[in-house]
Amino acid sequence: MHRLGLLIVLSVTAVGSEARAARFWFSLSGVDEVQPIDGTPSEFTDFFTGVNPELSADTGRARLYIWGTRDPFAGGYYHRIGWDITAYVTQGDVQFVDSRMYDYFTADGRERWGVIVQGGLSQHTLEDAIMVANNGYGFAPKLNDLQYDPESESMLLGFVELEMSPDARAEVFFGVGPGELLSVPNQPLFFGWGDNAVPDIEGRESTLADATIVPEPTTLALFVAAAGLLRVRRRR
Repeated sequence: MHRLGLLIVLSVTAVGSEARAARFWFSLSGVDEVQPIDGTPSEFTDFFTGVNPELSADTGRARLYIWGTRDPFAGGYYHRIGWDITAYVTQGDVQFVDSRMYDYFTADGRERWGVIVQGGLSQHTLEDAIMVANNGYGFAPKLNDLQYDPESESMLLGFVELEMSPDARAEVFFGVGPGELLSVPNQPLFFGWGDNAVPDIEGRESTLADATIVPEPTTLALFVAAAGLLRVRRRR
C-alpha cells in the first residue's frame, strides 16, 4: 500500500465562546478562489447527514473541494483551521498535484484570513499550510460572502487536486495534524460523513474514507481481462 499525504497543521480555536462542533468534508463541485459558489453541494444533506464523494479515476485529473460546516445549533466562531489529508492507494497511481487554501475578500474589502500560509507542495505532500483570522471570524459568515452558503452553514475553504491513472483505486481521509485542534477538550469534530467524532489526537483519522477513487468500469474490466490473459500465458 502506498501512502500519499497532504499535511496541514490543524487547529480550530473559538473566539468569544467555547469551541463548538465543526465538520470538514469533500465535494466534487466547487469554484475558484474568488468566484461565487452555486448553492449547496449535493454531498450535503444536513450537519449530521451527507455522502462521501466518489471520484472516477478515468477523469485523469480532478479536484476534491474542501468545505467547513459549523453546527447551526451550537454556535461559536473558529479562527484557525487546517487539516491532514491522506490518500491510501491500493491500485494504480494517485498523486496530489495542486492545492489551494482560499483567502476570500468580500465586496466591501473584508478579508477572511489575516494570515494564510499555503505550505510547501511536493509530489506527495503539502506541509505546514495554515489559515488564521486576525479579526476572530475566519470560519464564520461575512456580509456579502459569496463563498459561504447560509442554508447549510458551510464555507468553501479550498481544494486538493489529484492526478490518477485509469486503474487507480484509493481512499482519502481527513486527519488531525500536529498541534491542538479544539480549544476546549471533548468538543466534537467530524470528518466526512457516516462515522463518529474524531478525538483531538495527532494522527487520528476518520473511521470511514472521506472520499474514494475507483476505476471506471470499462477500464477495470480490461485490467481484469489482461491479468487473466497473463496468467494463462504463464501456465503455458
